[in-house]
Amino acid sequence: MSFSQNIGFLDIMITNLSTSAHVDYEVDSSLGSAILPIPGNEGIYNILIITAGGIQYGGEFEII
Repeated sequence: MSFSQNIGFLDIMITNLSTSAHVDYEVDSSLGSAILPIPGNEGIYNILIITAGGIQYGGEFEII
């Protein structure tokens, strides 16, 4: 994951919706990027990103 600007520390939750496998990360966006291993292989995933100020960003992606 890469960050185009510093938005502080982030809590990132990634869930495989096919298997319910779940991981949580705390990331410092000032570093510019982070490698986040994901649970499992194939499937549909949900990602939720929460800033220290409580702003939430979310989305879904699929690995086939």
